[in-house]
Amino acid sequence: MQRPLNKGSLSRKEFFRIAWIILLLPVIWLWYAMVYRQRSVSPLFSEIRLPENVPLGISFYDQIIAVKDAGMVSFLPSRCTHLGCQIRSAENNELICPCHGSRFGPDGRNLLGPASKPLIRLAYRIDKRTGEYLVKIPAE
Repeated sequence: MQRPLNKGSLSRKEFFRIAWIILLLPVIWLWYAMVYRQRSVSPLFSEIRLPENVPLGISFYDQIIAVKDAGMVSFLPSRCTHLGCQIRSAENNELICPCHGSRFGPDGRNLLGPASKPLIRLAYRIDKRTGEYLVKIPAE
């Protein structure tokens, strides 16, 4: 036999529904604040400093490949466009991905698959004070 409820009292089901809402609101707010802050704070690019005396030919740095000939220097990302393996070798003036054998020209164009996209040329500027190259790489 059920007891009749007073006009001002809550049922057990209503009480727990309100309690869950009250407990979940701060959790949802914190999650939203963290996701929003991470998106708004993360930069689109970062800069890597390279020495002003980059040698002629193809040079490998941490995340960058430098290609220098007599009058020009260009910078490419060292990650293969296929699956992101680190390119660390060159043969016959071609950059070779060690994972699946993709080959790229010194200008970044795709010569042999499985990679279907070329390596993009990275923007850079020269630090007037030190003479170093400041190469922009996309943030991961």
